[in-house]
Formats: sequence, C-alpha cells, structure tokens
Amino acid sequence: MTLIQTLVGDFTVETFLKDNINTDAISIAIVTHLSPEMTKNAIDSFRKYSKLPIEIYLVDNFSHEDVVDELKKIEDINLILNRGEFKSILNGYPDSVLNGVGVDIASRFIKTKYMFVCHNDVLAYKEGWLEYLVSKMSEKVKGAAFLKDNGRINAMHVSGYMIDMDTYTQENRNWYPSFDKDSNMMWDVGDHCTKFLRDNDYEMFVCPNTHNNPALLEGLSDSLIDEYEIFADKALDDN
Repeated sequence: MTLIQTLVGDFTVETFLKDNINTDAISIAIVTHLSPEMTKNAIDSFRKYSKLPIEIYLVDNFSHEDVVDELKKIEDINLILNRGEFKSILNGYPDSVLNGVGVDIASRFIKTKYMFVCHNDVLAYKEGWLEYLVSKMSEKVKGAAFLKDNGRINAMHVSGYMIDMDTYTQENRNWYPSFDKDSNMMWDVGDHCTKFLRDNDYEMFVCPNTHNNPALLEGLSDSLIDEYEIFADKALDDN
C-alpha cells in the first residue's frame, strides 16, 4: 500500500503497475467507480484506433470487490486502487472532488511527456485520433482537448484533454474543483489546468466539436448513433 497526500486529504492506494512501462508512450488516465464494462469499452477503443504507443492508468475509487475483480482482468494496464475511506456526495464529499483525487493520483505515477485525461464514457471512434491531438501540441500549445466548457472559464473539459506534463509539473498542478463560501462550484475538475496555461502565456487547442458548435451536426450522419439513438458529443478533425 502507498500513502498519497493530496490537497483534500490522504489516500491509501494499492498499485498493480506494469514492469515494462513505456516512457515514450502517451499516458491515458481514466478515473472509475463501478461501470467496468464501460471502462473496458473505452480502453478497447483507444487500443483499436491508436497508432502511437499508449499506457493506460486506471484509478478506481472505492468500487466493490466484484468490480475490482473485473478491472484486474484487463490486460496490459496500470491499475491503481484507491483503498482509503469511502467518501462521496452522500456523506459530504462531492463526487467532482473525488474525480479530482483520481486524476491527481494518476498523475503521481505517470512519467511520460503527455497525459490524456478522460472519463470512462469516452470512445475513440476513428484511427488517428491520438496522433491528431499530439500534432496540435507545440512549444506554444501545451494542451489539446476534445471540447471546452461553455461556462465558467471556458476551460478544456476533463472529459477528454491532453496536457504537456513537462510544463504542468508536480509543483504547479491542481486538479481539483473550487467552491465559493456557499459551497457552489465555481471551477470544475481540471479547470485550474487551463488557468495555468493562460497565466503562463501558453495556448490550448480545442477540436471542432458538436458541444461547442451544435451547427456541426447538420450534414453529419452516423449509422450507429442513428440506429441506437445514442446521444453523444462528437469531436471532429480539421476536415
């Protein structure tokens, strides 16, 4: 067991890390609680459509042992189990904070230049998605996102964004939401990352996407979404 000290308290984690982690890969950090099948679908899609090497870091927050057993069956991942005291929105610990805890914990173990953070309901849907995001990174551009929030500070949305970890170092990272004196959320998980980039005169790239620009839906047709009536934001490439 390893003790991880965070801005919101100490957490005990149990790690199942690979012996041969590729430090030249792109690290993908996913925070989970329950929903192992959804998590597997996300990982399968990343592997199917990524040409660049990837390292999966899965941080699970307090799931039941039957869920953990399913996660342990996923091959070739770095699994980190948050074994500390269970806290959730039901007993005064907002789920958004716990999501930040998971991202924070993952970032402590990642040794690669780029870290892609996402929810477990994100799917890669086209070959080259990862290469596309990496191609947007530069000396000036240090973040690349599927979409950004329409409110708050128009931050890169933590549902799927990449950050340059050589720039966003352990000393200046803050993955947590911020609340006002009345406990109303002002900033969500990962918003401080966008603020850091802006404060330091870096830029971020945001994909054309149907969340920020619903007009892009016009003329788009997707047989799977049409058939199963799936609601999904779609991030697109330059074309």
